[in-house]
Amino acid sequence: MEFVYDTFANTPDDLVVFGQALSPSDSHLVTAINQWPGRHVAFGVFATDRADADLKKAQVKDLLRGTKLHFFDSTSHPLGDPRLVIDV
Repeated sequence: MEFVYDTFANTPDDLVVFGQALSPSDSHLVTAINQWPGRHVAFGVFATDRADADLKKAQVKDLLRGTKLHFFDSTSHPLGDPRLVIDV
C-alpha cells in the first residue's frame, strides 16, 4: 500500500485510477492525489446502472476537487474483463 501512496504523492504526472473506491479508509490516497492540483485523473467506475454511476462520480468529484477528472466504465478496460477475475 505504501507504494501506491508514494506514487500518488510524489508524481505530478497524470494518473489512471482503476479498482479503487476511495472509501474513508483510503483518505491517505485522496490526500496524495490532491497534492498535485490540476493533474488529470482518469477514474474507472464500476456501476450497476446510471444512477449508481452518477452517485460514484459525484463522490469522487467531491474528494478530488483539484483534479481534472475523466471517468470511464471500468468494464471497458482490459483489466475489467470478467475472465481475468481470480476467485479466492
